[in-house]
Amino acid sequence: MIAEAQAPGKLYIAGEYAVVEHGHPAILVAVNRMLTVRVTGYENPGEGVPSGDALRNVQGESAAAASLPHDSRATGSIHSQGHDEAATTWHRDAHGQCVPDEERPGAAYLVAAIQCVEELARAAGIGLRVFDIDVTSDLDDVSGRKYGLGSSAAVTVAAMRALLRFYGLESALEPLEQYKLAFAIACRAGNVGSGGDLAASLFGGCIRFCSPDRDWVGQRLDDTVLPELVRMPWPDLSVTRLRVFGGDAERRLDGDDTRGLLDASRSAAFEATSSDANGEDAEFRAAHRRAASTDVSSEVLNGDRFDADSKLTGTQHGIGSAMAATAFASSAQSAALRLLVGWTGKPASTADLVTNVQHHSTDERERRYREFLEHSDRCVDALCEALAQGDIAAVREHIAQARELLRGLSSLTGTLIETPRLAALVETAIAHGAAAKSSGAGGGDCGIAIIGVRGTDATTGTDTDHAVDGVCGESLKRAELMRPKESRTAQTSVFTDPADESNAESVESTVSAIFQDWRLAGIEPLELEVCAPLAEAPQWQTKRSSRKDDHVRLALQQHEQEASNAFDDVRFMHHALCGVSVSQVDTTTTVCGSRWELPFYINAMTGGSQRTGSINAALARAAQATGIAIASGSQHAALRDPALAATFTAIREQSQGFVFANVGPTVTPRQAAQAVAMLNANALQIHVNLAQEIVMPEGNRDFSDWPQRIREIIAASPVPVVVKEVGFGMSRRSVEQLAALGVRTVDVSGRGGTDFAAIENSRRTAREYGYLDGWGQSTVLCLLDCLSAPSDVDILASGGVRNPLDVVISLALGAKAVGVSGHFLRVLEDRGEAGLVDEINSWAEQLRSLMALLGASTVADLQHADLLLGGTTLEQATLLGVDAAALAHRTA
Repeated sequence: MIAEAQAPGKLYIAGEYAVVEHGHPAILVAVNRMLTVRVTGYENPGEGVPSGDALRNVQGESAAAASLPHDSRATGSIHSQGHDEAATTWHRDAHGQCVPDEERPGAAYLVAAIQCVEELARAAGIGLRVFDIDVTSDLDDVSGRKYGLGSSAAVTVAAMRALLRFYGLESALEPLEQYKLAFAIACRAGNVGSGGDLAASLFGGCIRFCSPDRDWVGQRLDDTVLPELVRMPWPDLSVTRLRVFGGDAERRLDGDDTRGLLDASRSAAFEATSSDANGEDAEFRAAHRRAASTDVSSEVLNGDRFDADSKLTGTQHGIGSAMAATAFASSAQSAALRLLVGWTGKPASTADLVTNVQHHSTDERERRYREFLEHSDRCVDALCEALAQGDIAAVREHIAQARELLRGLSSLTGTLIETPRLAALVETAIAHGAAAKSSGAGGGDCGIAIIGVRGTDATTGTDTDHAVDGVCGESLKRAELMRPKESRTAQTSVFTDPADESNAESVESTVSAIFQDWRLAGIEPLELEVCAPLAEAPQWQTKRSSRKDDHVRLALQQHEQEASNAFDDVRFMHHALCGVSVSQVDTTTTVCGSRWELPFYINAMTGGSQRTGSINAALARAAQATGIAIASGSQHAALRDPALAATFTAIREQSQGFVFANVGPTVTPRQAAQAVAMLNANALQIHVNLAQEIVMPEGNRDFSDWPQRIREIIAASPVPVVVKEVGFGMSRRSVEQLAALGVRTVDVSGRGGTDFAAIENSRRTAREYGYLDGWGQSTVLCLLDCLSAPSDVDILASGGVRNPLDVVISLALGAKAVGVSGHFLRVLEDRGEAGLVDEINSWAEQLRSLMALLGASTVADLQHADLLLGGTTLEQATLLGVDAAALAHRTA
């Protein structure tokens, strides 16, 4: 039997040194030079093949598995073409473990791969075998020159995959689990850096990568069996897909066509080859090349799987197909960019600089190093945004920032990163309108250039022409001076921005000019392209989507323990003989002209990212199961990018009940109508969030036209409109202003629950708005203030509602219904959908009991209950003119 696998080389685009610290991002691409590993085995009648779930039930290695029969052939061999230092033979010791007959450093990764994969094979009940391993590589040239494309990572990934196929285990591991196995192999081989090169070789295409905590992994390798370790969540590890540089990215594929192409790609790229010694390797390689030329990102199609480690994941009941159909909407942007690579002729190792960085990070320069990491993180994510949009102007800007950061790091560590020849490579490319920097290890190696291939910047549509005597003219001069004297031209080349021309001939002319100038400077252009995605990974989210996930994460942190709030300042006066039968209690209410069975609902939370789409689907299923209403989070993301619509439409797909759409006052009436239509909504919420916008780094700063915009939206809306705050409270004055605009329902949404000023401030580097934490009025104070609001405005309450008693207090203070967000989100996170359904049903039962306790047969009856105010709420309400004594004697 023969099993073969390939793995590509890699290049860093940005973040290559910050990524050595766990949790910090980098951008990498896999390139179309391959390393191939072939495993040739011999017949073994005792071999078994596990089911796909066999490893998932393994808790440890049993004694029986450890004694499984293995191939009786005495020795196997390892051979690597052009690398004699890796050649060795190996045998099995008394315990069946692979042991090299001679320690050869060049074979360390291959031996570790055998040992690690076979640890999984033992656990799955598979008999072990002896075999030969042969390695061939296109990563270096025929003379053995190393281009710095990550041969160690490629051989690790290719060997791991070939061995997994050989033992029939490849389908038993998800891609991220395969990555963890590859990382463990590299650790046991004794040489692992950030692991970014492993990720690029395994996932292919272009990725954003954050390295795991290597100390944590090292400890787990000592105390956890490997089958368990690859299933565990790893701290800080993250791999997400960027659809960039794809040759077929402009094709939009929907439905069955998309799935069919993906299936073809998978069958060509992932199926193990089994043949005799003369095998079908040529056919396999041809199939692999066909698959590699098809730029299909699998994770876009697999919408049912968002976050393997989240408690909120699982089958999303329909959201996946909708997201699959729309996820290609922005993929055409990737065809706007092209990657060029040059080699300076001097390979280098990352290890020396990594060591220096880590050494210097513990001395007196710690503060500067941390600043470098922080700035690098922001630069990488801004570059992700620019790459995803195909915005060459923004790519130039952020690549230049990344280059300057590396220069600063070079000064900090005393380590050369950009050599004079690399500087010439970069300046020459910049002179021709490219974004350019060094890539990977310092002291020489590769440089990259990114050019635009369209006539305008993708996001703005603005002309990208530049004057020769500007920045690019200066770069031309610097590039000319950096050339060897004998190769300098008599006159300065004319600058051509490829984005100014729309035809391929102009682009190729620019590429030729860059390559020619590189050669004159002693730099070898490499004929490399970004290879297609090879494994599924979650799609990288835009800044807006990432912000949505930040909101969820930070809101959950705020609700880990539900603190005391103004609801605790209100108590009911107990009357011992005025109760009613629970069976007589009617919990119905009317909101926006519709009759609700229960006077509380799931209020606006989220949407606009893959994870938040799954949250919306889960919340909607809970609403459907319990018969309560649900509100969408702000739909602005979907109005800007239709590819995100499925993260909101999941609400209507999963709930047939009352649904609120949600927009802010910055949208047009037409956009508001689109938001309603998107959800087939029964009503529309307009959220006003001035305090949040002020603190939000990317927030609005002009609020002068909000009243007029609200008026226009109300006039054009096909459904009733509710204007709501987002946790800072609505004063009586604000309600009166809204009534004058035509608003008939207001959600006061006061302080006490999720604090969006604090959330946005935590997203700021300096956190300079900390003094606004707790800004606004509590929900209780808002309700008290609105007791004398216009009678033709219905009041809804939300903000800090923790339990059914808070709901009853709100209803007693005049609310028609009560929205709950943070508490229900926390329950969903901790207890899942079933737990949330149980919680809502329990609240409904408790609500009826509390109304009976207070002698209220209807929701309206609660407004006659006697209330006692205390604490800060009493002081503030008195200042606002609220008659607390009258509230205490309402039944009289």
